[in-house]
Amino acid sequence: MSNSGVKFEKDIVECKNNPRPNFGPKVQNAVKLVTSVFPNQKAIHRDSVSLKGMNLGAEIKADFWFGEIGANGTSVKLDGAIQLSSAQGENTAKAFQLCYEKIRQQLTDSERDAIEYLISMVDDIPTKMVSAANLLKASQRKPQDLAVALNYDMWFKYIRPVINAYMSQVFRESPQFKLAVVEEMLTGRLQFANTIGIADYILTPNYYGYVDKKYVQKIADCVKIDVRGKSRGGITAGVVRFDVKA
Repeated sequence: MSNSGVKFEKDIVECKNNPRPNFGPKVQNAVKLVTSVFPNQKAIHRDSVSLKGMNLGAEIKADFWFGEIGANGTSVKLDGAIQLSSAQGENTAKAFQLCYEKIRQQLTDSERDAIEYLISMVDDIPTKMVSAANLLKASQRKPQDLAVALNYDMWFKYIRPVINAYMSQVFRESPQFKLAVVEEMLTGRLQFANTIGIADYILTPNYYGYVDKKYVQKIADCVKIDVRGKSRGGITAGVVRFDVKA
């Protein structure tokens, strides 16, 4: 999350634990919402907890907990457009695989074949590419990566549309797989099973609630799933983004 998002999270924790009138209306309203569900539990921000040695791997979904570490995990989103996830192909493929295994018995043979192929396709998304516009920057900042980098402009023009089109087709033809994936992107219930990383609740300035089937369906109906590039130091990695319109 952006710096403004992290500040929003920490202001909520501070206001929940030590109520004062000097917080903005969005923070005050968010605290009012969570207090209606957890009136007496203290909030614990994840930055106050060491995650080292927990083998959590990817970024956990919970931004804070109520009562004790790992309890009532909550994911915080600013108002407006919401980014559920933005991860490189390998991590996204792992999440897809967990979702696939969860619902595999409910699928037809053709659905299984299509999802397995999608997982393989996503897993192969390159992590080291360079565009013509970034050649100089990459040569200065990451010359070793540049030596093995693929042509991002060509990938973006010819490969990315194929992945996006196939992914859209799979989600359209296997709605139960899409629901499983959206739930996982919201909560991490599969990837972080039996850990403190799960977010069972979603909090925005105007909403707080448990992530149930109804909420997952609501998000699945408006989510935009898109493969795109994310650059650092001139080197671009392909990522799969899940965004929800405002």
